[in-house]
Formats: sequence, C-alpha cells, structure tokens
Amino acid sequence: MAHKHTKRTLSRKPKPGRRRKFAVGDKVKVIGLPRITFPPGVKDELGTEKLFKRMIGKVYTIRGFAKYRLVELEPNRLDTVWIEPEFLKLRARKKKKTH
Repeated sequence: MAHKHTKRTLSRKPKPGRRRKFAVGDKVKVIGLPRITFPPGVKDELGTEKLFKRMIGKVYTIRGFAKYRLVELEPNRLDTVWIEPEFLKLRARKKKKTH
C-alpha cells in the first residue's frame, strides 16, 4: 500500500517542543536496517530485504515523510522506501536558497 503525500503533509512542521531531526532535501546515509519480517508462508517476492541491504552505507536525499515518523527515500527511479529515522545519519543539510 503506497503512502499518499500532498504538499501540505511534506511541509508540515513538527509540534512545538519536538524538532524534526531531518528535513526534505537533506542527504542521509543508511546506517542500519529495520527488522524485515513476513507472515508464515509469505515470500519476499518483491525483493524488499535485498533492496534494503543494498542501501546500507549509501547516501540518499530525503524526499518526504510519512506517518509514524518514517522517512521517504528513493534508492532508484523505480523504488521508494520508508525507513525509520534511527537507521539514518545526517550527511548534509539542504542548502537554503538566498535571494
């Protein structure tokens, strides 16, 4: 099931007192993996685990945020993944535009 994003949800600010660790456009390095499990009898036909394992140690640009604090990354043109922020390390902040 794909997450539905709108401009409003991507730009939503965190609640007062809760600063977001990352922002859209930041560069992050994947430093770990969430536990990937499937129900009995279900196989990883889409290659989810393999995709996540290939992402470790690589740097990606944050594309957005989903429910439950998940960070949206695009490891390639065809795949979008949502990963918990504790598995990411900030590499570079998005540069602010100056007029």
